[in-house]
Amino acid sequence: MGVTRMRGLQALLVLAFVAFVPALASAQGNPLGDCRLGNISKTGLSITGADSGLYRDNVRVVCDDSILYADEVQWKGDIVTATGHVLLDDRGLRVNADRMELNRVTRLGTFYRVNGWARLGDPAAEPNPFGQLEPDVQFAADIVERVGPREYRLTRGWYSSCAQPVPRWAITHTSGSIVLNERLFARNAVLKVKGVPVFYLPFIYYPLDSEERSTGFLMPQYTTTSWQGHGFGNAFFWAINRSQDATFYHNWYSKAGQSYGAEYRYAAAPGSGGSAQLTVLDNVSENTQRRYITRASVNQRLNRYMGLVGRMSYTSDQLTQQLYNQNLYDLSNRERYGALTLAAHRGRYSLMMQGDLRDRYRGVEFEQRQGLVPAVSLTVGEQSIGRSAVYFGMTNEAVSFIRKGEYGGSPDADRTLFRIDTAPTIRAPLSKLRFLQLTAAASFRLTYWDKSQYDPTELRPVGGPIHRELVELRTDLVGPTFEKFWTPKSTGFAERWQHVIQPRLGVSWLSSFDRSTEIVQIDHIDTLVGGTTTVDYGLTNRWLARRPNPAGGRGQGRSILDVSISQRYYTNALAAAYDPYSQTTTPTPFSPVNIRANVTPTDTFNARFQMDIDSQVFKPRQYSAATQFFTRRTNLGVGWSKRQFLPGVPAYDNPDFASHFLNWSLATGTPGGRVHGSYMANLDLKQASILQQRIVLSLNAQCCGVTFDYQILQAAQFGGATLPADRRFGVSFSLAGLGSFTNPFGSFGDNSGRR
Repeated sequence: MGVTRMRGLQALLVLAFVAFVPALASAQGNPLGDCRLGNISKTGLSITGADSGLYRDNVRVVCDDSILYADEVQWKGDIVTATGHVLLDDRGLRVNADRMELNRVTRLGTFYRVNGWARLGDPAAEPNPFGQLEPDVQFAADIVERVGPREYRLTRGWYSSCAQPVPRWAITHTSGSIVLNERLFARNAVLKVKGVPVFYLPFIYYPLDSEERSTGFLMPQYTTTSWQGHGFGNAFFWAINRSQDATFYHNWYSKAGQSYGAEYRYAAAPGSGGSAQLTVLDNVSENTQRRYITRASVNQRLNRYMGLVGRMSYTSDQLTQQLYNQNLYDLSNRERYGALTLAAHRGRYSLMMQGDLRDRYRGVEFEQRQGLVPAVSLTVGEQSIGRSAVYFGMTNEAVSFIRKGEYGGSPDADRTLFRIDTAPTIRAPLSKLRFLQLTAAASFRLTYWDKSQYDPTELRPVGGPIHRELVELRTDLVGPTFEKFWTPKSTGFAERWQHVIQPRLGVSWLSSFDRSTEIVQIDHIDTLVGGTTTVDYGLTNRWLARRPNPAGGRGQGRSILDVSISQRYYTNALAAAYDPYSQTTTPTPFSPVNIRANVTPTDTFNARFQMDIDSQVFKPRQYSAATQFFTRRTNLGVGWSKRQFLPGVPAYDNPDFASHFLNWSLATGTPGGRVHGSYMANLDLKQASILQQRIVLSLNAQCCGVTFDYQILQAAQFGGATLPADRRFGVSFSLAGLGSFTNPFGSFGDNSGRR
């Protein structure tokens, strides 16, 4: 539980029910000072001496905004005593006590058998970022002693933010103390739910201040998992200043050894901030090797034109990453990475300096390292030449590539090299008609590599520098576009319809280059095949509708159905194997036929479909489809994908590479959110197995909540590691004003690395 969620504990802090004390302790001759008396009969006033007296019969004392009620108020010397139905009503604080004893000079005193309510925060204030006002808190204690100007001692007390006469949960303690705006300390703290003890701590220490952010120890946490065993964690929070903080933590596990680390965060200005976290783990598996997890992010605006963005997620090995992640994305992620980018923009000029390093694994074994260390690019945006309709722009790039290891080959392979590439471009729109758009462009690409001639035997480049000059001419034609408008007889679904048929044709030509086989291939710039003419063509069929506006007035147009089909033709069949858009690995004059469809008839439903058809055997290679339906309380999502086995088609002729998956998720709840549940599943239809099933059920009632999480996970199929199938069950409690207690099996924590 973070420090910023400690406002609930300040219920004890506001036990400074002596808000009326300064007023009572004013002039020596008048025990009530400037306060006013009321509701006292003539016989209820008794003066027994120069420094003693008695008020009785329903005494009412008004001091500014505070009102004190009691059966009797008596003073003798410096001691003021109130007895009988003592009640204090003070601006959101309502306190009952059997008796109070107060030294009007020192302002120290004792209250007996205290109970009451405290309102945290201003009821008229804006809701907090979570959309709720601070809760009211009720509290009680046998004895409350004011032992200093800002310090109180409590004996046998409890508090809760539940609104019921009998709270559904409460925290009790045998003794404790409060220093206003500094800290709270309690011994033998017990969390009780409906009177049943469920959690015990020998002591609690909390920092408390008006800004809800102070240096101090956080609440210890207890966990238990199937592979970690029982665990106990402790953390210390350091509020460095208003824009920086740090947390130091330590965890002990009965099966997995221990972990310790630190996290630093800062927020320099709106849109500028960052964090860094380091965790060291001992004995996380059968061996005793020390492991670590490092995560960091930064998004810093340096000045008006420059910014720095960086992210890092780096683990000592892949097994550690899989053991410490529960969600499927991170568990199946096979990369550790670090990236830092410095970008500057001014006018039409953009400068970017980047460093990026990634390690890829196959299972838990290292497979490949790739990176850009560094990469510098300068882009000159297009601008018209004079007053003409001809535009000029340029891209320039200098990159030092790191490429070590090869997918499916030897980890000793090394394609590390340095490359410079520049490409000025001239573009001219030849037609701006609404139904016909024609654009022509020409570019000259000059590329230099410091190495060439990759030797598959020595697994490295063996040649010297090489350079290439390419001229590219390109023409794009969109149209002629055919449109039809009509108004339906019934305007219930749409006020007006539009049907658009839009063909597209693009032709590009690359000049010849006869040393392509000497270039070490890394990305699409290296794999450009000279002497090739490429023709890409497609057709888009779109239905649009202007839906009625529920608020009245003119409706808004939207795309209801969008279907497109496209393909590419190459005069040089080798270009198909290197085209990043064709998704094929074999030389062929034609790329696969690509079909896309998107359906969005309403704001609550959408669906999409995609299919690639092989141009040689005229059979689909892969399909994918997804749909989502959601209302105010229900969200249903279904996804399906299939990769075919096609004999004789390279990359698809291995049945082991074929796949068939089905995923779905359903979340729903009752009005008001008292009950909320979700179910998600990932199925491998090819293997007839369930990769994951997860059910989460939350029950909330006023100030209390409980969440159940049950998961079945085939971890090995996702991460590639030799991890057994796992079943996880967890329970999480949420208490108003306190936050959530960690569940026993770690199902609810943020272990994704995205904070």
